[in-house]
Amino acid sequence: MLVVPAPVRVPVVDGSSHRSSALPALRLARQQADWLRAARTRLLRQTQLTSARNIVELGCGWGIVTQELARCSDAQVIGIDKDAKAIEHAIDSVPRELSERLSFMLGDAHQIPLPDSSQDIVLAQCALLWMRDPARVLSECRRILRPFSGRLVIIEPDYDGLMEYPPEIVTRQLWTDALRASGADPTIGRRLGVLCHLAGLACQQYLLDRYEPPKGDYLEFLRELPLSPIQSEELWQVEAAIKRLPSERLTVHLPFWLITAASQTGSD
Repeated sequence: MLVVPAPVRVPVVDGSSHRSSALPALRLARQQADWLRAARTRLLRQTQLTSARNIVELGCGWGIVTQELARCSDAQVIGIDKDAKAIEHAIDSVPRELSERLSFMLGDAHQIPLPDSSQDIVLAQCALLWMRDPARVLSECRRILRPFSGRLVIIEPDYDGLMEYPPEIVTRQLWTDALRASGADPTIGRRLGVLCHLAGLACQQYLLDRYEPPKGDYLEFLRELPLSPIQSEELWQVEAAIKRLPSERLTVHLPFWLITAASQTGSD
């Protein structure tokens, strides 16, 4: 029987009081979770969420989506992240009514601290682009998924496919350079199908088919990445152009890859 760790306070150590680039500010994380909710719901409907017994979210950050998973199911739900500050916040934010089913763990997705064949659903949202070795993480996901019935749900962006118009608001190169400087892979979305196949996962792939005009604060995520003085000046010029132009004259679309995957055999 799978033993689910109870919520415990995680000590903040090794400078983790400072957020990494992979962890957006709490307010921005809430905005991102809200914006991707429709896509997340669409994918989770394919996973028999209501009958799931065990669910884990990798790279759970502040625990916003992890709480949502617990509210939408009767499963034991675990959030895993390597940022101690985020995990401590997530633990402190667990509502009393979910305290028996929702827990958080400090851990590394490259070595997921869960038993083989123990999870019905594994979710990774805007997480794999920050993983040092996404192929290994996917192999770990396959290991912990229940054979045949378990499902991996992935929602990841592809910043190198960012579409922007007019030219004075283009930031694609800024995004890709800043993400790479932070250790992220801005092209992870397009690579996932092949990586899943190599990990022994059969997957279905979709692209986010929803377009919304850009909101004025969408570049705040970019501001949180390490930028050189020249890059910061370039971003300031883009922000000034956006303020001058009416929203109906702006086009910004970031492709998101939506994937459900399952192991066709047991873990190795």
